[in-house]
Amino acid sequence: MKVIIIGGGLVGSLSAVFFGQRGHEVELYEYRQDPRNTNLSAGRSINLALSARGRTALRAVGLEKDVLDSAVPMCGRMIHDPKGNISPIIYDPVYNNCIYSVGRKHLNEILLDASDKLPNVSLNFEKKLVGVNP
Repeated sequence: MKVIIIGGGLVGSLSAVFFGQRGHEVELYEYRQDPRNTNLSAGRSINLALSARGRTALRAVGLEKDVLDSAVPMCGRMIHDPKGNISPIIYDPVYNNCIYSVGRKHLNEILLDASDKLPNVSLNFEKKLVGVNP
């Protein structure tokens, strides 16, 4: 089956890896330039919090370890009230699980690199969808 993906952000690049690993012919199109070839952070530059659901998706394509190797664990947060009191809130006091802080650009690069390694995946940057012929 041929799969065409519009958008090379996190979801698009993860989808390209997922379908490509399963033998589908994949064409990914992204309006922006390849983020691996630029130092610019177009828009969203802050880290994102990677939860168990995100880790499950990365595990499904064999990239969870690669991503977690550069991630920062966040096991809780601090609440600062107006009186200056500080209260720690642990995310998972029972199983001690945590979420991970991951650089958005770095995560996108890992996913695009994995896509690039698949011979049946084509990455096309600086291309804009202007119409579809069913």
